[in-house]
Amino acid sequence: YLKTGVNDSVYMNFDKCCDASAKVKTKAINQLYANNDSQEFDHNEYPLRRWIDESKLGTKSDGLGSADDLKRALSGYITSALLVASKITESLVKADKMEQSGCRNTIPLAAIAAENIDLGLKNERGSLTRSDPIKSPPQLLKRGDIQRNESLLNSRDKSQTNHLEAIDYVRMNCPPGILSDVGNKTDRLFALGVVFVELFAFGNPTFDADAINEIKASANAKSSGDTKMKPTIDSTNNVPLKKRRSDQEQGSSSEISGKLALLGTPRPLCALVEDLIECIRGEFRRDDAYKTFEDVYLDLQLMINEPSKYLFDNHVPQLMISDKLYGRDEEMLKIQEAYKLRSTGVCLGVIITGEASVGKSRLARSIDELSWQNNGTVLRGKFDQVQESQPLSVIANMFNDMCQLFAEAVRSQGMKQNLASALESALGSQARLLSRFLPNLPRLMTLNFTQNSSSYCSESTQVIRRLFCKTLQVLSFYSPGPITILLDDVQWADPASLLLISSLLQSSKDNKTVFFLFCIRDNDCQHSPDSTVNSWYQSIFEMPLKHITLANLSEGGVNAMVSDTLGLFPRLTRPLSKVLHRKALGNPFFVWQILETLQKEGYLYHSLRGTMRRWMWDMDKISELRLSENVLDLLIRQMDILPSDLKMGLEVASCIGAAVSMTVLGILSSHLKVDLAGILERVAEKGFIDRVGTEEYRFVHDRVQQAAYEMMTEDRRRENHMAFGLAICSESMNYGNDSELMFTAINQINRGGPGVLVDFRPKSAISALNLKVGRRSATLTDFAYAYFCFKNGISFLNEDHWKHQYQLSIDLHDAAADAACALSDTTGVQSYSQAVLSHATSLEDKLNAMFTMVKSLRMTLSLAEAEIYAVRFLMELGEEEPRMSGNPQLDSDISSMIVTVSSMTDDSILNLKQSQDKKLLMLMNLCHEFFYIFQMVDPSRLSSVSLRMVQLSFGCGITELSPLAFAQFGVVVLSGGNAIVGYRMGSLALKLARNLCAPRLISSVIAVVQPYLAWVAEPLQTITESHQHGHTLGAQCGDVSSSTLNYAWFCMAKLLSGCDLEVVRRESCRFLKELRSKKQNWGFLCASITYLLSVALIEGPNSDVLVGNCDLPSETHIFAFAVERKHELISFGIRTHRLIRNFLFRQYDEMSNSSILSYLLERKPPLHSLFIIGVFYQGLTSYCIARRTRDDIWTTRGNAALTFIQHWSHSSQWNFQNKVLLLQAEKSFTCGNLTEAQNFYKDSITSARRHKFIHEEGVSHELSGLFFLDRGLRDKAHEELLHSVRCFRTWGAYAVADRVNILIGDNFSDTTCSEGHVFETASHTAEDSTKRRYYLDF
Repeated sequence: YLKTGVNDSVYMNFDKCCDASAKVKTKAINQLYANNDSQEFDHNEYPLRRWIDESKLGTKSDGLGSADDLKRALSGYITSALLVASKITESLVKADKMEQSGCRNTIPLAAIAAENIDLGLKNERGSLTRSDPIKSPPQLLKRGDIQRNESLLNSRDKSQTNHLEAIDYVRMNCPPGILSDVGNKTDRLFALGVVFVELFAFGNPTFDADAINEIKASANAKSSGDTKMKPTIDSTNNVPLKKRRSDQEQGSSSEISGKLALLGTPRPLCALVEDLIECIRGEFRRDDAYKTFEDVYLDLQLMINEPSKYLFDNHVPQLMISDKLYGRDEEMLKIQEAYKLRSTGVCLGVIITGEASVGKSRLARSIDELSWQNNGTVLRGKFDQVQESQPLSVIANMFNDMCQLFAEAVRSQGMKQNLASALESALGSQARLLSRFLPNLPRLMTLNFTQNSSSYCSESTQVIRRLFCKTLQVLSFYSPGPITILLDDVQWADPASLLLISSLLQSSKDNKTVFFLFCIRDNDCQHSPDSTVNSWYQSIFEMPLKHITLANLSEGGVNAMVSDTLGLFPRLTRPLSKVLHRKALGNPFFVWQILETLQKEGYLYHSLRGTMRRWMWDMDKISELRLSENVLDLLIRQMDILPSDLKMGLEVASCIGAAVSMTVLGILSSHLKVDLAGILERVAEKGFIDRVGTEEYRFVHDRVQQAAYEMMTEDRRRENHMAFGLAICSESMNYGNDSELMFTAINQINRGGPGVLVDFRPKSAISALNLKVGRRSATLTDFAYAYFCFKNGISFLNEDHWKHQYQLSIDLHDAAADAACALSDTTGVQSYSQAVLSHATSLEDKLNAMFTMVKSLRMTLSLAEAEIYAVRFLMELGEEEPRMSGNPQLDSDISSMIVTVSSMTDDSILNLKQSQDKKLLMLMNLCHEFFYIFQMVDPSRLSSVSLRMVQLSFGCGITELSPLAFAQFGVVVLSGGNAIVGYRMGSLALKLARNLCAPRLISSVIAVVQPYLAWVAEPLQTITESHQHGHTLGAQCGDVSSSTLNYAWFCMAKLLSGCDLEVVRRESCRFLKELRSKKQNWGFLCASITYLLSVALIEGPNSDVLVGNCDLPSETHIFAFAVERKHELISFGIRTHRLIRNFLFRQYDEMSNSSILSYLLERKPPLHSLFIIGVFYQGLTSYCIARRTRDDIWTTRGNAALTFIQHWSHSSQWNFQNKVLLLQAEKSFTCGNLTEAQNFYKDSITSARRHKFIHEEGVSHELSGLFFLDRGLRDKAHEELLHSVRCFRTWGAYAVADRVNILIGDNFSDTTCSEGHVFETASHTAEDSTKRRYYLDF
């Protein structure tokens, strides 16, 4: 016997006494259970026979007179009896498992009988006790009296539920003398069937017990060995014949099942009992008969958990797929874990990837239950392969729904005011821009949205992305629970939406109330021809998101799906599922389509088995059936048999996309003169399309849409697209030029193509519409789609379009060149720009093409070629070629302009008249491009370009580029040595940009003023903050170039000002990754210099190997690239980087040819703060080499550097005082003025500490220590060198600190210092090493 719930020690102890006699074993077991009962349980044991007898249904109770009472009573009994049956079966399952593990089976065959089974009931309030039997047992019901549906179970008597829950264990008692007789599996299954017959006969006295007694007698005969059923052998052929059975044996199982059904027992339960009784036939039992107790237990559990499907028989079985998940328990657990981690900030969400139709969307929908449990909200969006809507529309619709939800949910006036105030503070006046995407946003705010919002800037999606991020931050703060953003089929998202998704993820890293869930077809992303999608897919895995790769279902998962779909127990569907799994390779959608095909073609059919209707199938025919291995072919095969009007409806819907709105259906219904809505309603009944609310019809799966689309020939598709597009386009005027309809129309027309049109007259209108839609997309920086529209617009132009469609041709080609430039498509820029330059009839029409060509070449760092084109175009505008510095006339003109500026007040300059002349604007833009080009290639021409821009601003009027002209001229003046006028021009540039209300310009001006001008008057630490502000402004206003450049300068300023090198490396590393993922070359080289220097200082001077292994160009490669492309500024920056690195690592042999100061004096490039610091390190290097070589030329170089730094220290004591003092100390040391040198060293250390330059304090301590060491003051030298190590470690320059530590070890390891200083080891700690290498993650 076995008792459910007893701890494992019972079984272990029992196993130990397996070899004892039966009497001893019985006594030991009884003692074990007696002890266990007294110690762990407070139960009443209730014999199963008594439980059945006291629950008789054969005698009508006085308290139950109505049919409803009888139904409820019977349902309650069935529920309790199912739990009893489940408990009994569970005991047998455990006993079998013990036997499989090597122990003896503890339940003999004779114990499996109703008279030998006791129920252990908890002695609690409401539980069943001996004095509290089931009350009011119902009377026998006739067949048909009971409605077999879930409501019957749900209305079960509460007292019966208490009985059901009170059953704690089952004890199976052994009759004396046959403890060891376990029997075989079929005998035991049959014995359980007999118990179930008595259990579900309700102890009814009218039930014919003869059949039970007869099958019991057969069972006793089998167990005692008196009779055995054997197959008869044909002596002729020596093969088994059919088993000889008595008439009683042949009909016993079906008779018992039929009589149980007459009592009102649900038919599936009757079938379960019949399949157990069938086991009496041993190896000749039916295939449906049970083979294990585990199968019985699983079937009982399904009846208990899903009675409507498995317990109450449906008269007409339906082939219906449920919304369940099959075989995805592990994946659901991962989602639950990630959702819990959301509140800790460790995990932002989940990415579900996999092939088509594996169930990604269904798995993602499991988040609904989690969100509901946490009082959260789920926002859904699904992208369409056809992309009929405008960019950002999917995410915008999702956010618009969120605004509506908040508008309806927030009822408190105070809460409304707080929410409105928070949104207005976060969005400002730009909320009007966002309201174009979110019509429900004004419901949450008090701003006047009727005013005209400002026009889009060329890269305004940066602004829009920021506004979306701010909106999510505010609404998530006021949300009562987590907000889940679920985006499906992200592989088909437009580029603008992909960038917005990345921005939302970045801005939500610290937001613990937002959870993201993405479904992606990884194959489509990895092999996408669109580099934007591919790059985004690669970058998304760098975010803190849990990745779930969804594969096809296992054979068990397919069986669970088939079992649930057919409403049959898993053991019955297992053979069919095995075949389906092989044919569908486990793809759940394909499995479902095969089932539908089998049903429609008659291989899967309804059949009566006994008293129950159920699904049946011909396994042999299905196994041999040749089905397509492609789900699309299977779907097309199903669609081909539909009526012609339904096929037409499917074709129309598939041309429009994954979903078709009622508005579009109305337009196309008028065009085709049919009721498309009615047709699609009938299609929905066939299961191909779903009706979504009152707004649209949507295909149930993208593969269904694809199949419907592929039913048409290519020519047929093109004709349909063109016809539908023209119809929608003509009707869109009646909807107020609705942008969604406009996008849908132009998509349809473009997919049709110009070859479909016979009449040339609509082509001009189509080209114009493409231009309009493309410009709209470009304002959202979906340049890929804009480029697509512009190219299509050009394709619809007539052959003589330059003659008869001149202005439209100019506009389309200019727009296409702009979009190609934004996409770094140099070939496209050249092609479309050259077309304009060849056919334009006026200089004014050529201006945009000229500028775009130069900008494209500059953005791709083809600077030499860009310079050639820029000079050519400049001369076409009537301007002279920029002059080189040193030109006497140029110097004279610069001096005159300095005098002019000095004679004017700030107010008079800021109030100069403004101009909108197109030629002037283009000339200023071209000069601005020259500044970027010459800054990298030929700095000697910068002064001429900046002077011309200032002259144009003063002479012709202020334009939007005048602030940049002032800043650039200030750089020229400062490079000439005039710090006061140069810095003033920079200040005027910032003020003028603010006066012009051009925040986009401010970022550009900061990128010039801060690194080249501000250092003469402002602390380097504040310059770092200014660059960060400029980066943010540029990102907000869509100025990618300036934003990128500001962040590159931000990283460099942090390095030069002594910020933590680990932070510098981490920030520059992340920045370089971002630039590489976006394929942005501008700013990449500048950031690389910072990153390489930070890595060298942390890892050591030979860190190129590490960097190379991390997929980042080494310093050698960058320098070679800069020299090859003639990027003078970059190559000079790398030389400066090398000089600083070589000094800090004392690699003097590599420094003989480095002369930063000579280059600055000869070439007069813009004085970046990096170069000023480079001169400082050149001076230190020169004095050190002078002391080693006794060569006066090095002393002269050091003195020149000192003079240079002293000059600029007059403007900024904060930045240069400590540097001047240290150079003076080194000079005095070199010249032998030791007392003076000692004082200068001390003062330089104090100044560096006071001005927060921890790295230069370390340099001063080290040089001071070497000074004292040279003088023989070892204690003082040791102290200074230890301070140097601490400063370098604080800075994060571990490799430099190691070098100084080695110096200490070489000089002081065998000496005890009088001041008791402790020598620091030269090696890094393991923690430091891990920390240093953590960010090398390219």
